Amino acid sequence: MKRLYLLLVTVVLFSGSLLAQNGLSPASYPNLALEFSNQNMNGNPLSFMPSVADGYGFGSYVDNPASMAFLKESQFSFSLFNQNTQTENTYLGNEIDAEHSATKLGDMGFVYKFPTRQGSFVIGGGYNRTTSTNSAYRVSGRNNDNTITDSFLDPNSEYNELAFQTYAIDWGDVDSTYLESIFRIGFPPGTFPGIDQEADIRYSTYMGEYSFFAATEFMKDLFFGFSASYVSGEYTYRRDFLEYDSQNDYDGTFIEGSDIDNIFVQDEIDVDVYGGKYRAGIVYKIFSGVNIGASYMLPATIRVSENYYSSIETSLDDGSEPFFYDVASDGGFRYRIEQPGELKIGAALKDLAGFSVSASAEYINYENMEIDFISDSDLRLVDEVDLRAQQEDLNGFMESNYNSVTNFKIGVGKQLNDQAGIRAAYSFRPAISELTPGDTKIYSAGFDIKLGNGFIMDVSGHYLTKDDRSELYNYIDFDDQPQSTTFDISKQDVRIQVGFKVLF
Repeated sequence: MKRLYLLLVTVVLFSGSLLAQNGLSPASYPNLALEFSNQNMNGNPLSFMPSVADGYGFGSYVDNPASMAFLKESQFSFSLFNQNTQTENTYLGNEIDAEHSATKLGDMGFVYKFPTRQGSFVIGGGYNRTTSTNSAYRVSGRNNDNTITDSFLDPNSEYNELAFQTYAIDWGDVDSTYLESIFRIGFPPGTFPGIDQEADIRYSTYMGEYSFFAATEFMKDLFFGFSASYVSGEYTYRRDFLEYDSQNDYDGTFIEGSDIDNIFVQDEIDVDVYGGKYRAGIVYKIFSGVNIGASYMLPATIRVSENYYSSIETSLDDGSEPFFYDVASDGGFRYRIEQPGELKIGAALKDLAGFSVSASAEYINYENMEIDFISDSDLRLVDEVDLRAQQEDLNGFMESNYNSVTNFKIGVGKQLNDQAGIRAAYSFRPAISELTPGDTKIYSAGFDIKLGNGFIMDVSGHYLTKDDRSELYNYIDFDDQPQSTTFDISKQDVRIQVGFKVLF
């Protein structure tokens, strides 16, 4: 519960103009709500094409279940992907590159097309990856303004007791009337000589759907489809933060005859998520080669179970045994995220001078996203009343700072011959919030090639670029004003997907 309180207090204190100009911490609840609500990939290698008005593969049901009726043959699909994320991190005038790579299952499922005299009737099911984020941040610099120990002074923070037990903070006067950062004790109020900082932050989000879908031409040229999905995923967060006295500015003897050499902070958060999603859609064939479509995903409830661990280790100049203290959650803290619905519209042109073109727009109102800490909790009434008030503050914060967005996607494909085809697409996703200011641009290309009778290999590549900002820590300054220490990020993400289809 301490981690929950700390992050809620952070939101309440920083909900004004200052935070609106700064980034979110990857582990903050507002950011986790976005992580678990934002689909950023399709596990099927060729379903990166806009599929609201036409079907391209097993994963096309995510855009519109009705588009599955346009698949020509029954098939079994399987794919893997490798994702490599590189970040350029700028902090206190220094730039450091970081990299993270992972290989995961993309999709595994089937589509069965029933024999019909006319029209189309298709069912299918399986697993499809819908979210894959793996990020690594690395920062370094000399901070002459503030220290992470400033953020430990809140008496309700999980770090407060850790920091006090390890001399990261201590009494600021001989009468023990207030606590102060260990790096500010003995110096004039509001000042300190500075400290060197190093941080390594890594987090990942992997989510996918176990789905069943069906699509049919229930009237001439009018197709309908629906899907039901069980969503499952995980989130991991690791932060190593080091402050060290490289210039020996802290050379006293008041800590057992020595002084601070370095303070090392570690954080670990592990989250499991699950829930259900339901989609329905239609496609209308205006005339041969021209389709329009629309689909809607109902608002969904995602259930979350979270565990965390934090520790602080303080080493002294004399090399004696470090002071160490840690804290861990005593069981999974459970809460819910209420996700907004998604409305998609699109069009597809087939055999246009030998090419096929498809486009789509997706509307999502993230202002409607909410977090529910109460429904799955087992609290005393007095604790529930207090938590509900903080929950309302958090949801008000998201409503004020998150936007409704319209994402756009366009794709072009060409069947070269009976053996091979090529495709390319571009996606634009505007920033969901001023807190995460960068728009996201995704460039995709792929091909399919027949390897044998009824055996096809699908390959696609995706390149994502985004400029972002993230928070290292926050604190209250000597004027009782909230401050946030942030760094800038230039992110490049390359994902290669390779899959195989067996037609039957």
